[in-house]
Amino acid sequence: MLNDNYRGYRKHFTESAFWRKISKVNATIREKAMLLYLLFKDPSTPFWVKMMIVSVLGYLICPIDAVPDYLPVVGYVDDLAAILSLLVSVERFITEEMRQKARQRT
Repeated sequence: MLNDNYRGYRKHFTESAFWRKISKVNATIREKAMLLYLLFKDPSTPFWVKMMIVSVLGYLICPIDAVPDYLPVVGYVDDLAAILSLLVSVERFITEEMRQKARQRT
């Protein structure tokens, strides 16, 4: 049963799904999500941080949300809250170079 659930949802949790999703969000969320993505890709990032990033970015691209994304104004509030909470927790691992790249890519 677990494998059936996994197969049904894994198509939503891909790198291409991430890129599709952030192309639809506002610039603030896009920049913050990109910062987490860059931190995830950095080889010096600790494993536990990477797992937290996977969780938060997975929540961002998840088709089922606490607050549905299609709702005007409030649709992305939960996603932004999750992203900002994680950024505060992992601040010490973020470099200025990552910040600049995130700004440039958005």
